[in-house]
Amino acid sequence: MITILSVVSLLAVQALAVPLSTAKVYCQSNQPCWPSAAVWKAFNATLSGKLIQVQPMAKPCYNINGTFNAAECSAIQSSYTDSFFRANQAGAVEILNWESCGDDNCWLNTSDQMKAGATCSLGRIAPYAVALESATAAQDAAVAISFAKLHNIKLTIK
Repeated sequence: MITILSVVSLLAVQALAVPLSTAKVYCQSNQPCWPSAAVWKAFNATLSGKLIQVQPMAKPCYNINGTFNAAECSAIQSSYTDSFFRANQAGAVEILNWESCGDDNCWLNTSDQMKAGATCSLGRIAPYAVALESATAAQDAAVAISFAKLHNIKLTIK
């Protein structure tokens, strides 16, 4: 079984008791502080290729620039609400609400996904993940934690 370690660019969700002035602000993917493609590539090399550029789980079910894939979509549809299946997908979380950020999401909704102009985005899902395999999990987790700390990127463990 592979554990997914997600490197996220989301704002920290703060408890109501924590004043906003003390909230840690992390680097976002649309900011200059975000690592360049070359930095991500080098990071992937230190992980022996275990860095995953995350795609929304339901993306094969959307017809955006010819990305619709009937076989993959059918497999996703049959397991879409299975929490064990979702837990093993880098592009999904167990509770669907956490996959959206405002109108940005990629939910499996057959009435919208095939419409012209339909969008499919990560919402609050991490744009990168590290697949932790048992033999090197501790070392790879340490590398990912150091990378996130160095670049001020929010880190979540799934």
